[in-house]
Amino acid sequence: MLLTEPEIQQVLEQVQAAFPNLTDWEYNNEKNEEYFGFSVWGHFVNNPEELMPRRFFITLDTYEGGKPGYVQIERHCKVL
Repeated sequence: MLLTEPEIQQVLEQVQAAFPNLTDWEYNNEKNEEYFGFSVWGHFVNNPEELMPRRFFITLDTYEGGKPGYVQIERHCKVL
């Protein structure tokens, strides 16, 4: 599913509100061999105040035709 520019801004605002510790985020709004349409991803730090906080990589994807999108949460590589 591709989004219009106003829809992209609305989604990005919702992502920031839902994941206030999401950083270094990027998005894609095109269909190709890697993406089905709009996707947004970034690094999530569960508790940034910890000495060695846990970091995760989060991807939010959409699909065409009313199919629900999905959230993928992966362990992120160690930050050097």
